[in-house]
Amino acid sequence: MYIANLPSETLSYARSKAHHADLKDSSPVVLVYNVVGDEKKARKQVNPILTIRRRLRFEDGKCVNAFVVATNPYILRLAYETIKSKAGNMVPGSTPETLDGITLEYFFKISARLRRQKYKFKPARRVYIPKANGKKRPLGIASPREKIIQQSLRLVMETILEEKFAKSSHGFRPKRGCHSALKTIRS
Repeated sequence: MYIANLPSETLSYARSKAHHADLKDSSPVVLVYNVVGDEKKARKQVNPILTIRRRLRFEDGKCVNAFVVATNPYILRLAYETIKSKAGNMVPGSTPETLDGITLEYFFKISARLRRQKYKFKPARRVYIPKANGKKRPLGIASPREKIIQQSLRLVMETILEEKFAKSSHGFRPKRGCHSALKTIRS
């Protein structure tokens, strides 16, 4: 493991926003990287689970700051980094916005609106996809920028709940699914 702080321009922006009342817990996130081989030559990949786990606080076995962590602008940026390269996220949802042109300031604004509980999700755009039998099935396409918030919440919830699930549980879990369940049954 290799631990590194966010870039200096990010830190200076954070310091300039530190006076903002809604962002008292917006300290820069220490990013935890997975490093393979030589540190100087290695391609570093952010490990979101370890990064988030370092910020969560538990009391009596319950997480007491999940919402604060999920709405932290740096965790929102981390969520953006995990979804930005997926092709489906460049498709506009109910609004014409995509993930292009997002700045760190955007994450601070969204974070403040979420913490004040002033953020409202827009309805998903409904499209119909043809099925093999000739009928069509509905599909809701959320705005890519709203997917950042959804991903942030998913990352935090997954970090909290993953260790509580039974090892025999395979549904909708990272690196598990139908195929891993079938392998378990067959072995």
